[in-house]
Amino acid sequence: MRHTMIMGAIVTLTATLVGAGIAFLSQWLFDRRQRTGRLGELLLEQSALLLALNDDFENRLWEERSLKLKNRVDTWDLTSSRLAKSKLEILSTDRELNNALSKLHLAGVCLGAYWRRGNCDEDILDGYLTAYRSARVEFLAASSAAVRGVLAMRSNQIAPEVSREDATDVARVLWQDQAARPSRRPRRLSRLG
Repeated sequence: MRHTMIMGAIVTLTATLVGAGIAFLSQWLFDRRQRTGRLGELLLEQSALLLALNDDFENRLWEERSLKLKNRVDTWDLTSSRLAKSKLEILSTDRELNNALSKLHLAGVCLGAYWRRGNCDEDILDGYLTAYRSARVEFLAASSAAVRGVLAMRSNQIAPEVSREDATDVARVLWQDQAARPSRRPRRLSRLG
């Protein structure tokens, strides 16, 4: 009888420990999934913010160049751009994304520095703009792939294998499609005078 009570206590203790272990493991997996999802959301948010700020910079440059407006580039929100870049550098472990981010930053610095010198040669300025747009397309492709990868880990789905070249091609087609659309800028010009 005593032997049965000891065995019953051992089985109960073992079952309790196994149950606690399962509960702990389940909670850890749930928390990990939540953290991964939050990381994907933060990467998406900061990537989108940086792309929007870069679009704003290019629009301001266009306004100064074509419309001859003053101080548009000077009033651009450089602090928010630096903050988004820093957050992405901290959050991302994706080498492709970090390389594309560095290229975009360098292209923006070169373009901004050349523009601020004044009396810009149009061909050189167009070269800087082309490099900047190319870096933006590369960053868009890299950030899209990185965010999809992180979000796929969260949902425990296997992400479709998309090569970096395919993602870059899609981003380039989207960029060209956007560039091919009729611009609203000429109408704005006609309203001004």
